[in-house]
Amino acid sequence: MNTLRYKDLGLYLVCIVLTLIAYPKPSKKYHKIPKKDRIDLAMDQELIMTQSPDLDRIDKSVLLDAQKFLKNINEGENHNANLIWQERGPINVGGRTRALLFDKNDNLGKRVFAAGVSGGLWKTNNISSSNPNWQPVNDFFGSLAICAIAQNPTNPNLMYFGTGEGYFESNSNPGM
Repeated sequence: MNTLRYKDLGLYLVCIVLTLIAYPKPSKKYHKIPKKDRIDLAMDQELIMTQSPDLDRIDKSVLLDAQKFLKNINEGENHNANLIWQERGPINVGGRTRALLFDKNDNLGKRVFAAGVSGGLWKTNNISSSNPNWQPVNDFFGSLAICAIAQNPTNPNLMYFGTGEGYFESNSNPGM
C-alpha cells in the first residue's frame, strides 16, 4: 500500500513539473503612464470642478433638479426665471470623449456621434469640415455620463448607449 502511495505521489510531482514547464510565467512588463495621459487625474479634476463644497462630492439630486428646471424652460415654462450664466471654459465642449460612432445611415460617412463623460451624446453632420459643428443630441437623459455607443448591425436606425464609468473611484460618474 505504501508503494502505491509513493507511485501516486511521484505521478503528481511529474504532472506538476510538466505543467510548470509547459506554461511558463508571463513576463511582467509594466510601463509608466505619462501624467498627461492618466485618466485618474482627469477624473480628479472633474470632481474638483463639479463637487459640492459642503459634501465633497457631486450631489446627484441637485443635478437632476437642474436638468428638470432647464427642461421646463426649454418647453416654455418658467419664463420669468432670471438666470445669470457665466462661461466656465471652452465653448461647445461635452466632457471627456469616451466613444465615437460613424453613423451607418450616412452614406457619405460624415455624420459622427461622440459620447462625452459628464457631457452627454453629441453629433456632427460633417466631420470632414475644418470646424465641425457639434450639437447635443439631448441634454436631458437620466445620466450624461455616456461612455459607449453602438448601432444595431441589422437595423442601423436603432442606436444604444451605455452610461457610467467603470473605474469605481469616488470621482467616477455613475450611470443610471
